[in-house]
Amino acid sequence: MRPEDLLDPPPWAGAAVRAVLHRIDTEAGVRRLRGLIWSLLALAVLGFLVAGADRPADPYLSNRTLAPPPPPHLAPASPPATKPAPPPTLHLTHRP
Repeated sequence: MRPEDLLDPPPWAGAAVRAVLHRIDTEAGVRRLRGLIWSLLALAVLGFLVAGADRPADPYLSNRTLAPPPPPHLAPASPPATKPAPPPTLHLTHRP
């Protein structure tokens, strides 16, 4: 394979794909593509900020367990044969 072969559209590309690749292959097409990339980046950053990139707003460590205990009707009938390791007790939460 020659390097020049990489510049041609793939043989399976349809007419629409070839037309887009031809338009992008110009100086104006490169400017439009660069503008599109910057626009997508700006929208991504805006979405990151709008969606609340700082949630929880003021995190701190608390002494609650990560998961609540199971309801009594789902608890095992007999204790396990070996004592399980205690669950982690610190995790991030937000201030009330």
